[in-house]
Amino acid sequence: VTLESLLASRENGGIEALGRRFRLAQALAKSLMFLHASGWYHKGLKPEAIVFQKIGNGPVDITEPRLMGFEFSRPNREHELSLDNRGVSELNLYTHPERQSSNPPRFRVIHDYYSLGMCLIAVGWWRPISTLERGFMRQPRTGTTGRTPFEWQTYIMEQASTLLKSLCGELYADAVLACL
Repeated sequence: VTLESLLASRENGGIEALGRRFRLAQALAKSLMFLHASGWYHKGLKPEAIVFQKIGNGPVDITEPRLMGFEFSRPNREHELSLDNRGVSELNLYTHPERQSSNPPRFRVIHDYYSLGMCLIAVGWWRPISTLERGFMRQPRTGTTGRTPFEWQTYIMEQASTLLKSLCGELYADAVLACL
């Protein structure tokens, strides 16, 4: 069972208790910390890459996530080959704006933190990020060009600040904002 499928199930009335969502957020942050401590980047963190074990017909324990989706992962070494994940459109909502430019900088730890922050927004709200994207796309544009990844980042930070503070408290919202 993926986090994405659990978030989608909210539409059917399934929402996890806040304390369990906090434990999930903590487990995700620890998992990423341990990955980074081992000298690796994930480079593809998103709800589809977070899975949970389901035993029989029992409930899913969201407090013990497993990270998957390591197809773009690489060691954190200066001359290590780095595969580009920009062409994978479903990653864009979770990909740092710098990495979506035509000439992106080399992947750094802050890019994984951004993806974690996006996942934590979804965990705190218990809805897919794509729901927020629909609101973003309905907003009036300021220029003649299409929506930019940096405009998305600004929008999502505003939403995280107001939405998550009311749903999860200031500490959770501030932790998420530090990732973004």
